[in-house]
Formats: sequence, C-alpha cells, structure tokens
Amino acid sequence: TMKAGRFYVDFGKQMQAHVHDLRTVDRPAVLRTFLGSELGGDGIQFDNWHAVGDDTIVRYSIGAFGSLVTHGHGDEHDHGGGGHAEAEVEGAYRPELDELSLTARLTGFTSLTDTQTLQLGASLRSIPEFAFYDEENDLEAEGQDNMVWGLDATWGWVDDTQTSSLTIGGEYLLSSGSLAAVVDDPDSAPGTGDESLDILDDDAAGFYAFIDYGLNPFNSVGLQFSQVEALEDGLPELEELDLYWTHKLSEFQRVRLALTQSEFEGEEELRLGLQYTIYLGPHAHGVNF
Repeated sequence: TMKAGRFYVDFGKQMQAHVHDLRTVDRPAVLRTFLGSELGGDGIQFDNWHAVGDDTIVRYSIGAFGSLVTHGHGDEHDHGGGGHAEAEVEGAYRPELDELSLTARLTGFTSLTDTQTLQLGASLRSIPEFAFYDEENDLEAEGQDNMVWGLDATWGWVDDTQTSSLTIGGEYLLSSGSLAAVVDDPDSAPGTGDESLDILDDDAAGFYAFIDYGLNPFNSVGLQFSQVEALEDGLPELEELDLYWTHKLSEFQRVRLALTQSEFEGEEELRLGLQYTIYLGPHAHGVNF
C-alpha cells in the first residue's frame, strides 16, 4: 500500500492509534515525552505485509515526511516544559531531500496456539534537520537532529468461547540527539541581549508495560506502568501508574474510570478520570500491526 497526505506515523503499537482506541485516558508518559501526545505528519508511506508459513505474518513500512517535530510540550500532565524553547523544522513546507524526516517499522505476529498470539516489532523516527526557537527572546539554534528507536512486544490470549481475554505487552524507547533547549537568562530579564539557548544533547530512555484482562465482551480492567527520563538537565525520572476499568454500554458507547499516579523529583500527583466515548456509526479496525 502507498499512501500520501496527513496521517499518523507508523511507530510502535500506540502512536498510530486514535485517542479513543487507547486502553488508558492518555498515552504512556514515555510516548508523550519522546514523541508528543500525537505524532502525525504530512508525507508519504509505503507498507507491505506477507505470510511466512501458515502461522506468521510479517509487515514493514517506510515513510518520508516534511515535518515530524512535536510543537509544544504535550498536555498539562507532562513535566519539564517550563523555560524550554519550541522545536520547529527548517524549511517545513519545502524541505530539501536531506531534511526529510524518515520513519520505518518492522513487525510480525505469530499464532503460538489456537488461543495465543505473539507480536514483536521495531520502530524508528529520524529527524535529520530542525531548529529550536524561542520567540520571546528571538533566539534560534539551527542544525539540530534527533532519532527515536522503539522495540515492542505483545502477547495475547483468548478463551475458547472468545469472551474472555488477556493481553500483556510493553515498549522500550531510546531518544538520541538534540532532546530539548532551555533559555539561559543570567539577569532574568527577557530581551536584554544576554540570553542564549542551552541544548540538551544526550541519550534518554524509557518504557511502558501493561496487562489488560477482558472479563467479558463488555468489561475490562488493566494496569499500565511507564517510566521515562524527562528531557531536562540530569534526565530526572518520571514514573506513571495507570489503573482503569472500561465498560461498553453498547457497540457505540463506552465509559471508563481511571486512576493515575505519577511521581517526578519527589513530587507525587494523583488524578481520577471519568471518560465517556460515543462512536458515530460502526467503528472497528483490523489487526493492529
């Protein structure tokens, strides 16, 4: 398949999913930190899948985009956004070939038994040329680059009646290169000319893991844990734990109760969420590669 236009990037198991298809209210902390709350771009992508024997399917994709830089710093739950400069692609509308952002994914799943499946995958998002820009002080740091690697694994089981299910999975990410830019202002007075941008050029890692149990076709419960090195000096750790219950009122309506605990530099935060989702018309996806 070849597609062109604006669409979600094929990275891992969750970044390509719409928000209403997530198991939790928000994407895991590691994905929001390294890739943003959403990862969509304007570009072109080729993907292909084929069978390997009777029980295994392998799929790969390659994409090129004019822009894959996340603007802003996620939602209000994210940490480490204060005093940062925003990132922007140089020549975002007419980039040169060597400035195109590239993506790639290789994944495959196999049937272990009649009731069990296993999927493994590897993903890449590469931005070879972008800049950090601070509008308040008119500062710009050109010639930045960043690369994010990801490895994911998912095991699934359904009972013989196809009514109960258990899914266990996780994803490990490594972000390398220009991670963030912080405005250094010695006199704490913007616009006086002594400001500069300090670039955090380093490697940061993180992961998430989850377990989801479907009690029946209408109810499921789950637990998800995410840990990530925040994009700040010293790379402090952010931890986030999600506990949730999802109930399908019908084919087109769903309600979710979620409890999220996060900890960052000794500070803890507890959030309780009640989410209601309605689907307009039949809504279903095929296999999530």
